[in-house]
Amino acid sequence: MRIVATLIMLLFCPAMALTAAEIHVPADHYTIQAGIDAAVNGDTVIVADGNWTGAGNVDLTFDGKAITVRSENGPAACIIDCGSEHRGFFFQNSGEERDSVVSGFTITNADLDAIGGGGGIYIANTSPTIDNCWIINNRTAYTGGGIYCGGGNKSPLITGCRINGNEAGSGGGIFIDGTSGSDEHPLVTDCEISGNIATSRGGGVYIGEIVYTEFHNCLVVNNTSGQGGGAFYLWEAHPRWYSCTIVGNTAGWDGGAICNDGLYAGGGQVRDSILRGNSPDEIWDQLFFTTSVFHTNIEGGHVGTGNIDSDPLFVTGPGGDCYLAQIAAGQLADSPCLDAGSDAAFVTCFETADGTVCLDLLSTRTDEEPDTGQADMGYHYARATGTVTASLNCSPSSGQVPFTSNFGLMISNAYDQQTRRLAGRIDVTLGNGRYYPNWRAGFTNLAPGQNLAHLWPQAFPALVAVIGDNVFQLMVEDVTPPPWNQPPYPPAGDTATDSCTVTAGW
Repeated sequence: MRIVATLIMLLFCPAMALTAAEIHVPADHYTIQAGIDAAVNGDTVIVADGNWTGAGNVDLTFDGKAITVRSENGPAACIIDCGSEHRGFFFQNSGEERDSVVSGFTITNADLDAIGGGGGIYIANTSPTIDNCWIINNRTAYTGGGIYCGGGNKSPLITGCRINGNEAGSGGGIFIDGTSGSDEHPLVTDCEISGNIATSRGGGVYIGEIVYTEFHNCLVVNNTSGQGGGAFYLWEAHPRWYSCTIVGNTAGWDGGAICNDGLYAGGGQVRDSILRGNSPDEIWDQLFFTTSVFHTNIEGGHVGTGNIDSDPLFVTGPGGDCYLAQIAAGQLADSPCLDAGSDAAFVTCFETADGTVCLDLLSTRTDEEPDTGQADMGYHYARATGTVTASLNCSPSSGQVPFTSNFGLMISNAYDQQTRRLAGRIDVTLGNGRYYPNWRAGFTNLAPGQNLAHLWPQAFPALVAVIGDNVFQLMVEDVTPPPWNQPPYPPAGDTATDSCTVTAGW
């Protein structure tokens, strides 16, 4: 994922704020750790494409800094190759919060027999953000083949990641363990957790002794455990799943999808989700501690409001195999999961001068039209087409000079797998008809699903030139260069426009 950088030219020359520093690896510092060591709070360390391994490029630590460390062109192009007895990133008791961000890396090939859990990433008593990373093919003999979150893990955020093909004793994909403290709230959103293996419990995820863990819009498929919990194993835990699809997971004994175990297990809550084809059973609950299920399609049925037991009619689309059949998208029938969720459909919202503006970025349809109205059950894919979305708002839209109007701009990359380079400009036609092209112009690189939101005030002085309708036209174009604009990636050239008018009077 690349740094967002906008070049803004000011019409009436208001002062510009200074920005945090960018540190480039290897241009400024030869290793990733050296770049991190040189950074201060608010800085961004940008890592160039390549295969990064060896001293200074593995076992990376932030030392409590509120910085972002991210790749230049996304996880497919920037690989941290861990090797024997090394991890990608290590966070332990150093005070990181969610403004400490790791983004846009493939973290792979960790093989741990001696140093404990957390093959790809180790998190203990800290709360970093892990964003848009592919954590694949890591192994540990202990816990957390892909990611370990333990030791009073606080509230890490794992978002937009692929956690695939990892192996551990427990928690093949992710191991989450806490101290049942109310301030601990790990959050996993928009992730694919697939093909992970636990020789003991929790092929996909192990969750132990923690009250609040949430999974939002996750696809959890084809994970395997030797004992309980093919997808999820719970020990004295109370997780929540919202809009997840949990399919084709296998356990050695109980809970192909979810195994709720432990003497004081409180059970979890499943909502707006799909659980199908998990073996030997979908949900196994210890006596007296049941998992509550609402508005969910679960094979074999489950007591709860809005639950159904029907073939979800999965179909293959551009992002995978768990889209929902829809006549409007060209299939022969409608999935029973359409509009069957309990909440409104997915949108991403931003605050602008005109209030809240929302963009529809997720879809269950093979034609990638957004889910609207009542939410469909199950996992929603990011839309791979229409990669440019733009919005421009001005408020107030009229006034007597001199006055100030606030301009709110939003640009979105809705492609689900690749950073895109976008060119943007705002052309302005003043009230006297004079035209100024490229009033504000620049480039921005947005990672999959990332959005740029910018708000600035613009003064309208007491000048004849601005009396009347002043039209501001936003134009955004995808200008991603070769080879990233060639198959299998979408071509460049997608555009989006928006405009607003500010009427000035005496």
